Amino acid sequence: MCALVYSLGAVPAHADDTSVGGIGGDLYPLESTAIRMEAETVQAVLFRRYAEFRVDFKFVNSGSPQKLLLGFPYRLLGPEDNGTPPLAFQAWQDGKPLSVRLGKGHYQGEERGYFLHEATFPSGETMITVSYLAEPTWSSGDRFPELVPPEMRLEGVSFLAGRYDYWLHTGASWAGTIGRALVRFTLADECDAWGLDIKSDHPLVQQGWPWTTKPETYVNPDPRTFVWDFRDLEPTQVDDIVLAFTGPFPNDPGSMSLPPVFGAVLTPIPGSYVETGGDTSMPWAAVDGSAYSAWSPTSGPGESRLRLAITGNKDIGEFRILTGLNRTLSSFYENGRPKTVKVTLSDGHAATFTLLDEPTVQRFPLQGRADWVQVEILDTYPGTKSDKVYISEVSLGARPAPTFAPFAELLATGGLQTTTTSGASSSTSSTDTGPPSTSTSSGPSATTPPGGLAASDGWPLWPTVAFGVAGAAFLALIALLVVAVQRR
Repeated sequence: MCALVYSLGAVPAHADDTSVGGIGGDLYPLESTAIRMEAETVQAVLFRRYAEFRVDFKFVNSGSPQKLLLGFPYRLLGPEDNGTPPLAFQAWQDGKPLSVRLGKGHYQGEERGYFLHEATFPSGETMITVSYLAEPTWSSGDRFPELVPPEMRLEGVSFLAGRYDYWLHTGASWAGTIGRALVRFTLADECDAWGLDIKSDHPLVQQGWPWTTKPETYVNPDPRTFVWDFRDLEPTQVDDIVLAFTGPFPNDPGSMSLPPVFGAVLTPIPGSYVETGGDTSMPWAAVDGSAYSAWSPTSGPGESRLRLAITGNKDIGEFRILTGLNRTLSSFYENGRPKTVKVTLSDGHAATFTLLDEPTVQRFPLQGRADWVQVEILDTYPGTKSDKVYISEVSLGARPAPTFAPFAELLATGGLQTTTTSGASSSTSSTDTGPPSTSTSSGPSATTPPGGLAASDGWPLWPTVAFGVAGAAFLALIALLVVAVQRR
């Protein structure tokens, strides 16, 4: 087996205050191989402060069957770093879940992290699918303050520079070229980012700062979709994807009347929940835009409810929820998750939804115009270690959020047709080569959660502590970044 050595690019820092997001890249074989990556599709749907990724790889093995250890690389965070790694990572081979564990390696003296999983490649074609959640990298450096949209120029609103990254160059170790690599990033309506399509030759860009979207070969089938289409690619770091933007941060959205351009901004209504203290019990964790933090109600099913005020766009067309505690490979199934929720709008519209037991963003149609929304947990999935129930994020949209297209369909259309969901089901499209999304889950086994870390593998103590420190400090860091911007 080769040493765990990857050529991973570092995110440039142009300010003292930076929060590193979850950065991932193409699968890497940890042994020499004659297997070729014939095609891959990378899809990301951006929500307010995090994105959901799905990556499909089509491999062709022209030789005899071969068992390989695969590594999905990500930027490793140390105890002194701020930010989060990729979250809720899962992997499948031809639709069947793979057991995933953590690994570490070195590149030019720096430690890198890997999600490791073994796969046997038969002769012929094989599909590998991975999915994960990622938060962007944030910086307090000024990014085009002259170009702030007029409707966002409000007192009490600050702006931070952000970027999502995906490394293509780590796929260079497969045999030959990558036949085709199609990448599509799409913004849901709640994502209030702007300045994504500013090119590096803009007069305000100097020596690579502020960040800009790269490579500049992308096309925009609509203003909120970015598509890159590579053929016979020998990937290098020049080909790595960067989607750069500016994100607005209302300092106190609960006391502000925001215009619809901000989307539906939710804030907890005091008195509608029970506070017991602690970062995982406060209801702000369910609406802070972070997939790392989570709210845990203090009462049981049928008694757990949270009422949220709505400012910004009050026209509602879709309810979105990310369930569970998604901090580690195993935390989702180790803790309880909502199974059935009742959602009520202030205008009287209400619906009850049954949730799939998976760490993905689930979307349901819900029509109305409201000043508040209430979420009530009626039933739960038990955890393997704790029945304490968690909700990572709740959000609303005026229109159906984009969804993931099936692999073959995405290649056939060139990623130029945006897919949305209109049914009361999970967000992920069902294909015969990736994770099933329309079937219900009977829950994880006590030893090996689907796509998760086997209990015998364990989770090293130091990343748990490091990620916990980083996640707990994330909101405080964002506040410091906002203060830094205001003082400039």
